[in-house]
Amino acid sequence: MREGFAGASLYEICDSYLAEDIKKIAALTRKKIPTRKAEIISFIGKELENEENILRYWNKLDDLQKAAVSEALYSPPFGTRKFLLKYGTLPHYGRHRSHEHRMPTYLNLFIFDDQIPKELVSPLKRFVPRPRQDKLQSTVTVPTAIGREYGTELSALSDVTTVLQLIAQNKISVSDKTKLATKTSIKKITEVLEGGDFFPPEERESKWEQIPGPVKAFAWPVLMQSGGLARLKGSKLELTKEGKKAAGDSPEHTIKLLFLKWMYSEILDEFSRIDTIKGQRGKGKRHFSSPASRRGMIIDALRQAPVNEWIAVDELSRYMGANSLDFFVTSDRWSLYICDPQYGSLGYDGYGTWNIVEKRYLLAFLMEYLATLGIIDLYYSDPREAEPDFADLWGSDELKFISRYDGLTYVRVNGLGAWCLGCSEDYSTPHQEQNPTLTVMSNFEVVAQEMIMSDKIYLESFTRAISDNVYLLEQNTILKALDRGDIVESITAFLQQRSNSELPATVSMFLSDIGKRSRAFALKGDAIIIEAKDAEQLMMVSMDPQLKRHILCSNGLFVVVPEQEKTVFLKKMRDRGYVIR
Repeated sequence: MREGFAGASLYEICDSYLAEDIKKIAALTRKKIPTRKAEIISFIGKELENEENILRYWNKLDDLQKAAVSEALYSPPFGTRKFLLKYGTLPHYGRHRSHEHRMPTYLNLFIFDDQIPKELVSPLKRFVPRPRQDKLQSTVTVPTAIGREYGTELSALSDVTTVLQLIAQNKISVSDKTKLATKTSIKKITEVLEGGDFFPPEERESKWEQIPGPVKAFAWPVLMQSGGLARLKGSKLELTKEGKKAAGDSPEHTIKLLFLKWMYSEILDEFSRIDTIKGQRGKGKRHFSSPASRRGMIIDALRQAPVNEWIAVDELSRYMGANSLDFFVTSDRWSLYICDPQYGSLGYDGYGTWNIVEKRYLLAFLMEYLATLGIIDLYYSDPREAEPDFADLWGSDELKFISRYDGLTYVRVNGLGAWCLGCSEDYSTPHQEQNPTLTVMSNFEVVAQEMIMSDKIYLESFTRAISDNVYLLEQNTILKALDRGDIVESITAFLQQRSNSELPATVSMFLSDIGKRSRAFALKGDAIIIEAKDAEQLMMVSMDPQLKRHILCSNGLFVVVPEQEKTVFLKKMRDRGYVIR
């Protein structure tokens, strides 16, 4: 039952019917019926008070009509779209509005104006079974189709570490207004993504040309900010305290954190990435639903998907509509348009359908955010090769696609996804044979071979490249890495785990010495320095029991007061007749 649905009585429902239509329904009883409308409604009500009559009429229904009663009874109100998506066809259900000229069937003795009168609910629930449970259809292998399979799990586990390293090295610039990465930064991210982005980089030959563009490279900076792992400082992203902690944590835990944070984030509406549909800003924006409410519906549907089996996107869309998991992007379709706000408005009947609006949001959320995080694997093609479903839309003649995600046809919840979605209690990273990739020399040179991108980015964060695949360990570069929040222990462990032998003694001692010196001093806060005119006055202040507790140290004519003690110290000095300025 939909939350908040309150059933109406038979009289309340039928009061808006024409007398002629009520009379046709009453005629189904094959008994003599009154002539006045109110009396006819009362006649039908009394007829349905008798449980034997209800059972007799129930037995005249076919299986599909009985399914309709069950759906209206246990999940009101009755929805033709929902029923059609679940059962594939509609029951013989004569409606009673005068302009339709349809004769009613026995189904109309149970469902009036898409609902069951509340007087009938209790009697019917005594013998009407619950609706059959719908099942999300899946397949182990993708049927022959145009496209490519993309397993995202391993690449996401690598990419999340890589992007954190880029942010730690101050290499990602974003707009202070939109919080979106600049074109240059997106290019940097694209170059270091494990396996590349979903679509190869392209340059437009003209401003009118449609190209898919970046997906993962666009999403990662947004995800990092929404997850609280990065924040804007000047024009660059920097790691927060949580981000520095995540850089040393296992990547799967960071991904799960980013997923959970994204579910409720308002930093960006995925629908805004469907840039061929205009009218999303200004007045049109006020009619948009919360992205968090839409994401929740999609996730609820994906939780029903068998792990490691392919689900057609069309089947996922069908399942959502059939099980009250559908959503709306905007309550005002008229504000959205293609090309022209008047002629191309999606408010016209048949234009702004679920497939054009909500399904495009579904595709964007699946491909740009869940797949980027490695939660679902993809089967997709270039959107320019996808079968168009928008040819009837005004202004779409020159369009190759509505969204860059139009080629997505199948998704698969993988092991990481099952864990993030709460369908699995634990997660183990897929085993990968990890051959030694580094040779650490006693002269502090590091020779790298066939490293994954996240390892390469990390190695470059604390070494200096001196030739292709050869790097130098030097104190200054390592100290800069420590300033960004790294620790010597992590650097040492990284080198040892990827080395083909024990670290040379010279390197171990070198790193150990840097580690000791990096811990020799610690910042404890700011302080102010106050100068006295003569040593006698300074000594008097230093020996005052009420003042000396606020003094960090004194020497010669100077006294040092911690910043947090400044206000109290100055007040007590003023109480003693001293004004410091």
